[in-house]
Amino acid sequence: MNKQSGKLKRAVCVLLFMLLFSQVILHHQFFEPALQSLMNKGGRLAGFFALPSFGFKQTAAAPVETEVDIQPQTQAEQPNTTVAATDTTQPAADGDTAVAAASDAAGKILTQQVGLTGATNAPNLHINNKTGVSVDAARQLLIRPDIKIIKNKQPQVLIMHTHATECYFPKVSETYSASWETRSTDNSKNVVRVGDEIAKQLNAAGIVTVHDTTQHDREAYSGSYARARTTIQNYLEKYPSIDVVLDIHRDAVTYDDGTKLKPTVSIDGKNAAQIMIATGCNSGSVTEYPDWEQNFRFAIRVQQACETMYPGLARSMYFVSKKYNHDLNHGSILVEMGSEANTLEEAIYAGELLGKALVRVLDGLQD
Repeated sequence: MNKQSGKLKRAVCVLLFMLLFSQVILHHQFFEPALQSLMNKGGRLAGFFALPSFGFKQTAAAPVETEVDIQPQTQAEQPNTTVAATDTTQPAADGDTAVAAASDAAGKILTQQVGLTGATNAPNLHINNKTGVSVDAARQLLIRPDIKIIKNKQPQVLIMHTHATECYFPKVSETYSASWETRSTDNSKNVVRVGDEIAKQLNAAGIVTVHDTTQHDREAYSGSYARARTTIQNYLEKYPSIDVVLDIHRDAVTYDDGTKLKPTVSIDGKNAAQIMIATGCNSGSVTEYPDWEQNFRFAIRVQQACETMYPGLARSMYFVSKKYNHDLNHGSILVEMGSEANTLEEAIYAGELLGKALVRVLDGLQD
């Protein structure tokens, strides 16, 4: 009897529990958060209190509301959200845009006029000698370069670019961004445009100049000098009258902390990118360049003309143990027109000034 009574009591309890539970199901949206909390806290109770669906669609627990969730907002309106600025040249529209411009900054740009080092025994002539070769600059200036300029409408000068895609910073700035591209295949924006300005000055003076715009570094930076060598050889073969080859580049100077140097000088009230003439010699690992002095004599004349005509335009001439394809003729130099942090306008102005200095030197070498 006691056993039967016990079974009956348990059956009644189960029945009452099921009736109570059915009410929970009908109002589960109200009880669910409390039950869900209980389930999350009591691992064993979770299975017991799990809500059966019984064909009803259950509604997920609402997330805890925050300030952002209360009122839908656009990305630009959300507080503490970094929004990419679409035009950083325009004034910031709000605080978020200003934060975006700052967060995109990768480093600083240092605008500075680079001073001259490596004084020689000749006036207005500085050489940064990185070789073990001692040179007598004053004596070399007395020896005429092996260049004969004849103004007879035949090409005398070739301007080309081993690294034609080297370009410039799009605007005057004290910082640069991580998204900044330092190469461009658009010849109106890269160093080819600077070559146009140099050619303009030479041609205007009656020194016929051919400007090759081949992008030897377009497909790959490696091998550019080998491809450029073929271009130079083809021009020298086609136009035996060419005595001068100018390889126009753009420099890049980055310090250990990521700061980029922008070598700049003010000439006649206008900013110009400082230039750097480079020439090599037969020393160290460089061999088969016995007549390097021919190019050296031309390089120091151009360097001296720049220092004399436009003080501050030229950094010290870079003299290194390299060939730079200069072994192909006796009137070759490489010129770095500013750095990647300079603007195109500053580099173009430097090209104008270099062109005028070249005219003075080459006019003095007419046959």
